[in-house]
Amino acid sequence: MSRSCYGPPFWPTRPPGCRRARALLAGTATIYVINFLRIISLFYLGQYDRQWFEFAHLYVWESVFVLLTLTIFWMWVRRMSPLSPLHLINLKL
Repeated sequence: MSRSCYGPPFWPTRPPGCRRARALLAGTATIYVINFLRIISLFYLGQYDRQWFEFAHLYVWESVFVLLTLTIFWMWVRRMSPLSPLHLINLKL
C-alpha cells in the first residue's frame, strides 16, 4: 500500500489509535449535543414565532454547524499532528 492510505504524506508517523478514537468520539458527541439543542430551540421557536424560526433554521444554526465542523476539524489536525506543540512538550531529549 502507498503511504497516502495512512494520511497526508507530511506526517512522519500516525497518531495512536486510542487517541484518534477518543478524539473521534468527542467530536461526534459534540455534534450530537449541539444538534439536540438545535432541535429543541427550533421546536420552541416554531411554537411561538414562525419568523424567528425561519431565520434561526436557515441562517443561525447553519452558520453554527459550519463553524463547529471547521473548529472540530482544526482541533483534530492540530492535536493529531506529530509536529504540534502538544507533542513537543512530551519530547524527551
